[in-house]
Amino acid sequence: MKLDNNSLDYNNSKEFEKKINNGTKYRVLIIALLLIVTLAPISYAFFTVDINENESVQESVVQAGTMSIIFTDGSVIGTTTNWVPGDYITKTFTVENTGSLPAAYSVYLEDIINTFVDKTELVYEIESTTDGVSSAYSTSSAQQVPDSNTKIINNQTINSLETHTYVITLRFMNLDKEQNYNQGKIFEGKIQVYDVNNEPTNHNVNVPE
Repeated sequence: MKLDNNSLDYNNSKEFEKKINNGTKYRVLIIALLLIVTLAPISYAFFTVDINENESVQESVVQAGTMSIIFTDGSVIGTTTNWVPGDYITKTFTVENTGSLPAAYSVYLEDIINTFVDKTELVYEIESTTDGVSSAYSTSSAQQVPDSNTKIINNQTINSLETHTYVITLRFMNLDKEQNYNQGKIFEGKIQVYDVNNEPTNHNVNVPE
């Protein structure tokens, strides 16, 4: 059978159109893949920046029921490896009752790392105020820093819209003698505030009378 020129032209145009469509599909697929490869590291970069910014925040707020706990410089308290006898640091945090009824809480030191050889030389003291006025709660004397998860403040009642502010002082005692055995040692712990109805049951207790 002999095809006329019109039929040949029609077939050639169809074949050309098919090639064009296939080429377009491949180009779209290639562009899509390039976009995925290009955008993936950008998304990861934004995620990384967010993490770094969160880590650098100096004030952190934690909610526990109707209580808001504010750590002015993070919840971790600790020493450095270049501490010498007589050095000390302080940690300040507040507990605010944002509810309409009284609440009660306890304070713990958790996630503790304590490499001091003579652990009696590392002590802490606690002072507190209620709405800016001196509170009845404080340690009557320096307490030895624990080396495991420990309750350090027990069952404090806080009234509606009341704020309790605590200052914990961590001190490396100077005994006026050679103390090289504790050279380069560190302590680190995390302050945790629990509603008394949700306290951990497997922690030690070191609450001054």
